[in-house]
Parts: sequence; structure tokens; C-alpha cells
Amino acid sequence: MADVRLSFEAYCDVIGEEAERLSQAASSSLDLLVPSCPGWTVADLIGHVTFVYRMWIAQLCAKDPSTHVPSKRKESTKESMLVAAFEASCSELLGALCDATKEGPCWNFTGVDLTAAWVARRVAHESTMHRVDAELARGRSSAIDREFAVDGIDERIAVCLPASLRRAPGASLGGSLGFVLTDADAAWVVSIESGKMTWRFGRGPVSAVVVGAASEVYLFSWNRVGLEVVELTGDAEVAEAWATLPG
Repeated sequence: MADVRLSFEAYCDVIGEEAERLSQAASSSLDLLVPSCPGWTVADLIGHVTFVYRMWIAQLCAKDPSTHVPSKRKESTKESMLVAAFEASCSELLGALCDATKEGPCWNFTGVDLTAAWVARRVAHESTMHRVDAELARGRSSAIDREFAVDGIDERIAVCLPASLRRAPGASLGGSLGFVLTDADAAWVVSIESGKMTWRFGRGPVSAVVVGAASEVYLFSWNRVGLEVVELTGDAEVAEAWATLPG
């Protein structure tokens, strides 16, 4: 399968667009519970994303790929200031990314591809998924662009999940799980046993396969929707085990 990653500029555009949508979704619903983030309200959600933005701002400004640099700014806990603080942090983050350019050195938690381009990709997907969370708090989320969703599934499988499994040595799917898209020429196979993960592009043989549009499979891969939204063939227990994985 060809490289599915978008351009640095495209990721920055997504961050700005999704942050605006998140701000709009949150501004009148801060007290609502977020079903996809148990125990959180929308206020907790937007405070979390603000913290994440500020963390990456500190990393980008440090220009030191060898170490994590904590943010020095304490986030506001006053509900009336949450959305404004979020919007200001997004603006500052986009400025830091622009100043860094895609090749700029920057730490990340995988230890691989220590550049601002990696950060732009990660933050674009984090912003999108939490925008979905904010919309789900109000009942329903909107679909995600197909090309971006394909990239997001790939980032979840190839980048985020391997890093998350470091803190879950007992994680297991009990078999191999395939992901097949109906609206794009893209497919993956993932196997996890005792915290050890292998994955590859392509199709079976697999224990189970999840089939759906890129937007649906992307949301499933991050546990924002369940198996009722996609088509499942094979061992249901393997597919259900996906929701137990970290991250």
C-alpha cells in the first residue's frame, strides 16, 4: 500500500479546522457528559486538549528531540475561560508548527521521526477525535474526510498502538484482526499476543475482519464507535478485544 500520510501543511489545516469545530461544539455544552470518555464532561475534554496543545508547544519551542520538556503554563480551571484558553493555545501551537517547519527537531513519545511533522500529524488526529467526542456529547458526530481517515487508521496501527502497548504487557487480541475499507484501496492486519504486536498492510488470512467506510473504521479503531457500525466477519471475540487495548 502506498504511503497514506498527508502533507505537513494539510495536517496544520486540519488542526485549525477541527479546533474551531471543537470550540463551537464545546462552547454551549461544557457541563455535558462525554460518552466516549467515561467520567469526563466536555469541560474536562477541552481542558485536556488545551493541556495537550501546550505540551506540544513546549516541545516545539525547545527544539530538543532528546528529552520531554514539560509545559510551564498552568491551565485555567475556570469554566468561563476554558474555551478562550483552548483557542489561544491552538493559535500558539499553529504558530510554533509554522516556525518549526516540518523538519524541525522535536521530541515525541515514540522515539522515532523526531520532527515537527510527526507532531502535526499526531495533533491533527487528536484534535479530530476529541472534536468527535464533543459532538457525541451532544448526541451525534459528523463523518470524517476519507483520505484523512485512512491516514488516521494507519497512524493508530503503525504509530500509536505500538507505543501504547509498552505499558500493557498482557494485552492480547487472541488472534489476528483485519481492517478493510469499502471506499479506499487500503487494508491492514494486526496481531497482538502478550503485549507483542505485529502488523502488515494487506488482507487475510485473519481470525476476524472489520469492514466499513474509512470514517467508520477510523472511529472504530479509536473506540469511538462499536461493532454495530461496521461489518464483522469471523471471530467476534477477537474484534471485541480491540476495545480493551490501551490508548
